[in-house]
Amino acid sequence: MFRNLLQIALRRLWQQKLFSLINALGLSLGMAAFLLITQYLRHEWSYDGQSPHAAQIWRAYNETLADGQVLTQDANTHSALGPALKQDLPEVVDYTRLYNRNENSVTFVMPERPIKLEGAWMVDAGFLRMFPQQFLQGDPKTCLEEPYQIILTQSAASLLFPAQKAMGKILQISGGTFAGNYTVSGIVADPPSNTHLKFNVLFSFESRYAAGFEDNWGGYWEYNYFQLSPGANLAKVKAQLDKYSNTHLKSAGIRLNMQPLKAIHRGSNLTYEIEPNVDPRTLRMLALIALFILGIAFVNYINLSTARAIERAKEVGMRKVIGAKRIQLIAQFLLEGFIVNASAMVFALMMVQGLSPAFAQLTGRDLLQAPGYDAIFWMSSAGVLLLGLVLAGLYPAFILSAYPPAEVLKGRWAGSSKGGNLRKALVVVQFACSIAMIISVLVVQKQLSFMRNFDLGVSLEQIVS
Repeated sequence: MFRNLLQIALRRLWQQKLFSLINALGLSLGMAAFLLITQYLRHEWSYDGQSPHAAQIWRAYNETLADGQVLTQDANTHSALGPALKQDLPEVVDYTRLYNRNENSVTFVMPERPIKLEGAWMVDAGFLRMFPQQFLQGDPKTCLEEPYQIILTQSAASLLFPAQKAMGKILQISGGTFAGNYTVSGIVADPPSNTHLKFNVLFSFESRYAAGFEDNWGGYWEYNYFQLSPGANLAKVKAQLDKYSNTHLKSAGIRLNMQPLKAIHRGSNLTYEIEPNVDPRTLRMLALIALFILGIAFVNYINLSTARAIERAKEVGMRKVIGAKRIQLIAQFLLEGFIVNASAMVFALMMVQGLSPAFAQLTGRDLLQAPGYDAIFWMSSAGVLLLGLVLAGLYPAFILSAYPPAEVLKGRWAGSSKGGNLRKALVVVQFACSIAMIISVLVVQKQLSFMRNFDLGVSLEQIVS
């Protein structure tokens, strides 16, 4: 029976090649847009989730006060904070500090030419315990324990030593925050794109102490991260931060606070962030847009399928007269719908593959690196296919299979409004959503154009800072 249904479905779709192609392409465009946007959303929502301790990691930050009101909130804090928390609170099982004094790049003195690398940080040994890296060479337990040790990413090692092994080599930096001679003690894989702790070079924090540095509550250039034990009392930790604020920072008008690691990228609005963050409202709006686009594609498919109702009504009437049961007709139309939806999904996956580089450039995110084409992506694709079959295929199947053969053969059904009211409503919804999205795009375009072309009232040409 299935073989007969499949032959009839393929024959029917082949007879209506243009109609079938338009249906499949309309669906595929909506599916491709939905999958691309959801890949971006997954990338943003997966930020900083690589560490097995992510749920227990927090970052301290400074609040500047005046008359009890918060004036500024800075992501930087003091160098003494991390060690003090580890010493004073049993709930704090580990900590790390990141420091580069706003010198995010470092220049190495090389035999042929200086080489400059972005993403340079001094970190405590706890960094590798709290944020485990994929080590290619070196021992993660010891590679940041001693002064003047350095860890390179695979990309950095390949750039600095393209024709030889980097392990054990001496790298010289002649000036700036990182001045000194460092021994390469580890090589790690490049960090994923969905973390705010990206780096190319990690220096041991012990190098600062070897150069005469002492922890203090004065200047604050460090980013302090600390890991709590599972089930730790957050109120107790916050009370300890308040104690430090009152003891060491009250005269400077500074109060310490804390935020969870996974909340930094989605919603943190502090100054001196390591990298720009994203507004959660933007993510919610993009999710809504993705659903709108997919919904419009499904509505378009339903409208195109039911629009040929009179032609299919004659077919259904004849098949019922010669003995076809309604369940057989429903199976027939669902199989046709599955073939169209499956073809649309194949086209959509091809579009996603082809458009991913341009989309990654547009969003500034490497969506193929993380989370990439993983099991969740394929499950999402299968879910969209199933949803298309249920929402966009089930209704036409039941409507088309319900035609009364007597009325159809007598010609009375052609004037019926069966399914017409819903189709009209779907057309209205489809156009309303499309018009709303077009208006939104035009408004945003006008706003951007206004900001780019607004007369500032002063000439900035030939002026440097």
